Amino acid sequence: MIGQAADGLRRLLLAHDLAWPAPLHKFQTIDSTNLWLKGAARAGATPWTVALAREQTAGRGRHGRQWLSPLGGLYLSVLLDLPPRVDATRPGVLALLAGVAVARALVAHGLAARLKWPNDVRVAGRKIAGLLVESVGPPGAPAFVLGIGVNLTWTASDIPEALRGRVTSLRMEGAASCQAIHMAARVLAELTVCYDALARQGAGAIVEQWRRLSEPWWGRRVEVHVGEQRLCGTVVAVAEDGALVLDPGDGNRCAVYAGEVEQLREQPVGDEGHGCS
Repeated sequence: MIGQAADGLRRLLLAHDLAWPAPLHKFQTIDSTNLWLKGAARAGATPWTVALAREQTAGRGRHGRQWLSPLGGLYLSVLLDLPPRVDATRPGVLALLAGVAVARALVAHGLAARLKWPNDVRVAGRKIAGLLVESVGPPGAPAFVLGIGVNLTWTASDIPEALRGRVTSLRMEGAASCQAIHMAARVLAELTVCYDALARQGAGAIVEQWRRLSEPWWGRRVEVHVGEQRLCGTVVAVAEDGALVLDPGDGNRCAVYAGEVEQLREQPVGDEGHGCS
């Protein structure tokens, strides 16, 4: 499958003073922009190659979960390499970088976007965008495909019953109408700004920006589900490699690189609640 040239997107990027350095591909329907771009990378695609689709039939989230991708959303993947000063064995900073870029794009549309570790973007506590970073290429010189999905025009009736109350869209939040191609241009423009900061200043600059846009969980207790294991602790920091740093209360901080995290309800004194291990 060969995508059409996304000339309209290229013109919008020029309006952001960006002469895009690689091909831009658009699809009406595709199984997954990430899958397509991983194949293109193996065939020699250059960094910053983009795949954009109106809908996906096999969109994927973290841990192989389905990412619903009907018409009415932005489905975008970008091929990136890492700047020399970033450890390729710990590419989690790319998820932080992408979160910052998407949150900034949503803020530009009047939304109070917040970042939830590791790769969700939320508005009013409901998910509006998700991110997926996948490696491709040899271990010694990997590239990374960064997938971005943003709910644009969904209405409440478009959301499956199991997800209602947990998912939102630009339309549902009262934001101005936004076509996918315009949101793609804004996200890509913000992505280049964040990548430049990563290349010039290192991962610390991205972590600082991510924290400013994150859910205000600092100093609060959370529960992280990592497979069958549950970890409880106070959120201390996000490390430069993308890890969530927790203090379980015994003075031995731990770094968590994957999992589902939720803030714990504050328990009154004498309430035994439930434990974590």
